[in-house]
Amino acid sequence: MKKKTLSAIFLLVGTAVGSGLITLPMVLSQIGILRACGLMLLCTFVAYVAALARCELNLQSKCDFTLEDAGLHFSGKMAALLGNICLKVLSFSLLSAYIYGLSAVFMPDSVMLKIIIAGMLFVLFLLASSDILHINKYGCFVLISMIIVTVATAYTKIKFTSLSFDSDTVICSNMYVVLPILFTSFGFHGSLHSLTKFCNNDAKMIQRACLWGSSIAASIYFIWYVSITLLLKGAHKNSLNPLNVHEWLALLKSLIPGYLIEGLVVFTISTSMIGVGIALMDDLHRLADRCHLKCRPITRRILLSGLTILPAIIVAVWIPEAFINVLSFSGCILAVLAIMLPLFLLSKISGKLYFSVLNFSTWKIFLWLFSVGIIVCECLHLLRPL
Repeated sequence: MKKKTLSAIFLLVGTAVGSGLITLPMVLSQIGILRACGLMLLCTFVAYVAALARCELNLQSKCDFTLEDAGLHFSGKMAALLGNICLKVLSFSLLSAYIYGLSAVFMPDSVMLKIIIAGMLFVLFLLASSDILHINKYGCFVLISMIIVTVATAYTKIKFTSLSFDSDTVICSNMYVVLPILFTSFGFHGSLHSLTKFCNNDAKMIQRACLWGSSIAASIYFIWYVSITLLLKGAHKNSLNPLNVHEWLALLKSLIPGYLIEGLVVFTISTSMIGVGIALMDDLHRLADRCHLKCRPITRRILLSGLTILPAIIVAVWIPEAFINVLSFSGCILAVLAIMLPLFLLSKISGKLYFSVLNFSTWKIFLWLFSVGIIVCECLHLLRPL
């Protein structure tokens, strides 16, 4: 496989494999292993087909359009506005959740640590996109290596003779967050305009990147979730209790060496930050071009890097328990951004499609129903009694 294809694959893997390593064992323990694995397979398929639908728009237009540009090109100003709002809200929400989650590894209540993390991101985004992608690729290799070591360590500590599955029942009071957070865990779709640009609109390379990117991410999540769930059950830890991120990480550290958990979370969230940040920076560069912003290149990158980080750090500092709440909300936004709007724009195309799977109306109807389900779940979550 070519180096460029590998970089494209790991752009998606690095973006997708992030918060899910922390949140999936937390929320999926409410529904049992078999149901959880089935939902993960379902989300993998949805993520892959939705990614092809999004990339199809760029291939049809022969441009590396953001969703806002694609909306304006295929439909009009209202679709462009919706795409712009969704991408900005999703990107800022995810960055804020990642800053909060990374700080929770060490000092969850430290505002200064959140500011330091944001400052490091600010410096990183000053680099050229190609340099950031190279850093991301090597970060993904380190991340996968750490996952293998951590999972191997977890399996050595599982007490298979004392496993109990009595708690494998659905906990209805918390079910609303499962589907939005699960779909968010596969949410690399905000970076697909960066992917098509990087692949020079090569349809075969894009399809390989989407297929392998979603499959590798799903495999990592599957192995991680099953190993952590078996470890907790073997140790008779009641993982069904509602925990915040800091308490959850403390629980894992009591069973697995702390340095492994801390290193894994740092690399996991960092690679996701890079993927989301690159997509947002590319979008802001386009906005600057449309506004005819004239300044030195380094001044422009400083300004746009600051705009990328500032809203995220404000949310991370001021919203309590931002990690779970923001990720659940992001699932609702992602349903519109990754599924509904691309499918609507795709219906405006009458010519031959690059990806044959998109010719089947059955898959499109299923994706519509899936996205509606996510939005309904998040609305019920927001309306739940406090």
